[in-house]
Amino acid sequence: MKHRTALVVGASVSLFLAVAAFPQGQGGGGQGGVRGQQGQGQQQQATPAQPPGSITGQVVSSTTGEPLRKVSLSLRPQGRGGNPAAATSDASGNFKFNAVDVGTYTLTGERPGYVRAAFGEDRVGGQARTIEVTTAKSTGGIQLKLLPQSVIAGRVYDQDGDPIQNAQVQVMRYSYPGGKRQLGPVQQATTNDLGEYRIPGLAPGRYYISATERGLLGAAQDIIGNFAQGRGKQGGGPAGRGAILDQLLGLGAETNPEAYVTTYYPRSIEPNGATPIDLVPGSEARGIDIGLLKARKYSVSGVVEGLPAAPAQPQQQQANGKQKGKQGPGGPGGVQLTLIPRSSSPQQPGLANVMAGGIAQVDATGKFEFRGVQPGAYYLMAQARGPQQQQRLSARVPVDVTSSDLTRLNVRLTPPLDVAGRIAPEKADSSINFTSLRLNFASAAPQGPGGGRGAQGRIDIAADGKFTTQLDGDTYNVEVAGAPAGYYLKAVKLSGRDLPDNLLDVTFSGTVLDIVLANDSGTITGKVERSNGDPVQNARVTAVPVNPSSRRDLYKSANSGNDGTFTISTLPPGSYKIYAWEEVEANAWMDADFRRPFESLGSNATIKDGAGPNVTLKVIGREQMILAGVQ
Repeated sequence: MKHRTALVVGASVSLFLAVAAFPQGQGGGGQGGVRGQQGQGQQQQATPAQPPGSITGQVVSSTTGEPLRKVSLSLRPQGRGGNPAAATSDASGNFKFNAVDVGTYTLTGERPGYVRAAFGEDRVGGQARTIEVTTAKSTGGIQLKLLPQSVIAGRVYDQDGDPIQNAQVQVMRYSYPGGKRQLGPVQQATTNDLGEYRIPGLAPGRYYISATERGLLGAAQDIIGNFAQGRGKQGGGPAGRGAILDQLLGLGAETNPEAYVTTYYPRSIEPNGATPIDLVPGSEARGIDIGLLKARKYSVSGVVEGLPAAPAQPQQQQANGKQKGKQGPGGPGGVQLTLIPRSSSPQQPGLANVMAGGIAQVDATGKFEFRGVQPGAYYLMAQARGPQQQQRLSARVPVDVTSSDLTRLNVRLTPPLDVAGRIAPEKADSSINFTSLRLNFASAAPQGPGGGRGAQGRIDIAADGKFTTQLDGDTYNVEVAGAPAGYYLKAVKLSGRDLPDNLLDVTFSGTVLDIVLANDSGTITGKVERSNGDPVQNARVTAVPVNPSSRRDLYKSANSGNDGTFTISTLPPGSYKIYAWEEVEANAWMDADFRRPFESLGSNATIKDGAGPNVTLKVIGREQMILAGVQ
């Protein structure tokens, strides 16, 4: 069992080493920023102090409206001016912040039995409202609403029905980073000696539960405790620090052909087989019991090719016997090799995704082995420091683990590739300032340890629109920001050929791109109404392409005003579906599966010849979303 938990701790250690091994720069930009701020401070005249104001209000339950006492309140400044402050509501739920400096603030409150919330949130995790404090004025009438917490409780047991102590239980829910649906953790707990767990403080919503045989904390205490005591000799022996490091990285442990694996409630090893748990404010879901399942695990092994040569060690240091030990492949940091599930999000790969696959060491000959890998689809990610300063070698290989060990995998490290090109408008326009544009190559694959797959730092664009950069061998979404009003990215061409969806596959040496801008975009206007015709204020109006696309610039949104009207501008020519949401989770509307239950509630719109329609939309309310199972 220990080799499985060692992978968890090894993931965190390896991620730490990876960040240190692959620096993203020397900090010059940050130092320059500090100097700039200091210079501004020396040039500006001191602003006379203004008399402070105050903030008063009341905390109430969002479900019953009753006042809440003993709520811990936090006032935090946003931007310039002000200092953080704290207060506690009295027996009537009232509170007051005295002597508040002039500025803009956010207010949050928390109390046992309730979900932490910010002032102005229409839902937990929604957009908070700010509070303006002006000179010597009392800002009153602030009402902060707290939701009663929900609770999930149950027990974890083995195949014989016996309780499992120290099992790690995770409460998860789906989010949509970059518009892609992803299951991620919200809270976690560890079972007691009876196999019981209880997770409070949950907001209303739909959740999924998983359990793993041994929690991260227990594994860390065992392994790091031994390391801290310095048992054994440095770098040698089965009980030495070298063995401890092997244990952290999941090496040297016996492979168990069948073992307990992460299990989703009630009894599934796949997230798609999990049963959701719907919570309402103040509810307590008991009896959420999970019987852990066993499954076979496999090894993934092979050879990394293209290893950089280890740097030569100073002769005098070797002669004096001061050399601490042999350098690994590629010098300090060696090769970072990770298995990451292919379902992970490129924007937020997270430690949980790394733990799902594992981390392996690479020996001096390039051999590696992952042990205890659950069946699934992975990317094998490799990174190493190159022979040149700050150069990084990388590789990404798709790996499918099914019903047997995988051996003889070849992973070839390659240096970054030169990418050059030019940004130009479809029709000549001398008014465009190309140096103000921002060019971004966003990786379409999960990131490995050290992050940052893609362009390194800012890409400078010359006055004539030309640019050069270096990219790892990977697939990228090409994006341009900062273009003049009305302009959009029309096409990305490689050797005169349009790249579908502006998706660039950098898998060969040398790439020359033509990036074309156009200004025949259109605007969609309209109004959001309820079923009775009343206007809806602050609804989220979204436009999505009818034909599925990975281009994020084709997905646009805006909020309706006080009279329910809205405007969505700079839409490229094409066909769109327009929706209006009373409230919707960030980026969820970009996901096709999320929108599917509401297809009949959207309106069709076409942008052509720089023009767009005016549409009237019926708002999709909270109740409709709950009935559809997406809230």
